[in-house]
Amino acid sequence: MGEFHSVSDLRRKAPFHFLARAENARDCARYLSAAPDRSVAFHEGFCREASVAIELIIKAMIAQNIEGRRYNAKRPPNSHDVLQMWSQAGLPKLTKGQQRTLLEFGRILKWAGRYPAPLKDEEYAEYAEREEALVEDPPIPGTLRIRRLEPLTWERLIDVFELAWHAFWDRRNADRPWDQSEAKNN
Repeated sequence: MGEFHSVSDLRRKAPFHFLARAENARDCARYLSAAPDRSVAFHEGFCREASVAIELIIKAMIAQNIEGRRYNAKRPPNSHDVLQMWSQAGLPKLTKGQQRTLLEFGRILKWAGRYPAPLKDEEYAEYAEREEALVEDPPIPGTLRIRRLEPLTWERLIDVFELAWHAFWDRRNADRPWDQSEAKNN
């Protein structure tokens, strides 16, 4: 007989628990992005929900990989580094712009969406360094360069969310070819 798992332990690695919560967070982000009140509060709410949606869709993919025995772990990692987890999940290759989007979501998850500053100054420097590495055309030393920041938008969220969502269903169907009804209902 198999080893008993608590209900909570089963949920910690269940792909559909992560997927459902990812879709719920995505839907909340859509609502907040379309709110007629364009206040800072609504945008911050959108950014938090969008970040949670990305983290959970990636963890859904990792959980699916665990279930399909493609990833050797007991459950998805306890991490907010969505850019790193994207690679661990085996999701499609991203453009530099999409990588910057994930890096920004990770920063929001780790500290920017909840606190006025990171716990350690080194964390801020690490994110700045990782972001600088993703700049399309790096600055020439000794020259002035002004870079326009790209705000997080619904379009940037959905660009990476749908990549992961479709990859999840492709993997799910590959792991469970006898059960194609799940994909048809989505």
